[in-house]
Amino acid sequence: MPARDDGGRRRHGAGDVVRAAVVLRAKQAGPSLDVVRTPVAGPGGAVGRADVLRDRAGELRARIAAAQTSLALVECALGCGHEDVAGCPHVTRLLGMAAPVSAQ
Repeated sequence: MPARDDGGRRRHGAGDVVRAAVVLRAKQAGPSLDVVRTPVAGPGGAVGRADVLRDRAGELRARIAAAQTSLALVECALGCGHEDVAGCPHVTRLLGMAAPVSAQ
């Protein structure tokens, strides 16, 4: 914890600023504060931190891939001329389906 000055305010060093920036940036990606705290001050030093970060990187890659697929679907639907997107071969391809679903 940073020391306080005569006025009672904390004096943060460069390392404190970097750690705060890491926490804020990591929070933007959605994990809980407990998950964010580990890379900054986790148990096990660099080895423990690397294990946690590898797991977190895998989770983020999966979320990014899902978000990219969702964006592709939205962009496809925006440009789709079909009355019902269920009949659009581009949408069904993005969903991993072999052929358009017949509109009921």
